[in-house]
Amino acid sequence: MLIIICLSGLTAGGAAAASYLRTAARSRRSWMYGAKIILVSVCAALSAGFCAFRLESLGTGMQKTVKVLAAFPVCLAAAVIDAEENRIPDRLVLLLPAVRLFLVPLDCFGFGWAQGLKLLLWSFFSGTFLFLILILLSCLSKGGFGMGDVKLLSAVGFSAGFYTALYSLAAGLLLSASAAAVLLILRKKKLKDRIAFAPFLFLGLLISCCLGKV
Repeated sequence: MLIIICLSGLTAGGAAAASYLRTAARSRRSWMYGAKIILVSVCAALSAGFCAFRLESLGTGMQKTVKVLAAFPVCLAAAVIDAEENRIPDRLVLLLPAVRLFLVPLDCFGFGWAQGLKLLLWSFFSGTFLFLILILLSCLSKGGFGMGDVKLLSAVGFSAGFYTALYSLAAGLLLSASAAAVLLILRKKKLKDRIAFAPFLFLGLLISCCLGKV
């Protein structure tokens, strides 16, 4: 189990650094840019390692654990970029479906080809259903819930699973609403101002893993 935790942390840290390095557009020549890469890597490594330990203690299967942990570096890199630049790069989001397809042989090896293909079909259903629901949410919020958030959450649903994305969304919405209320009370934000949602989605993913809601 210790080996799994260490590998999860190192992989997530490296992936987060690579994701942020390839997709962040600003401050590339600043020393702060290098510091942010290190910080993102450390945070991804620690969070993934902790969640690997938590999911292992809950008896979560290896296949499910790997799928959930794959979302950590992508969501963390997206959180940092969204907070800095108010955008979530498409090529960053596409990493999650790519990882999910790469893990199809792992499902087939662990559960058999028939069950592995069923799980893949469920992934497609989860991602598509979440995309449609989130598009509706984006329209109802009149742009408050951006298309980058829609695509990121749909990718999380496709990769990590429908319920993982759903619990992460619920926790993220609760956290973002609380933060927005505090900022409004302190007059740091106005009602029309946008608050980056990706950081709260990452925290929601972390909370859902801690609670075993994956």
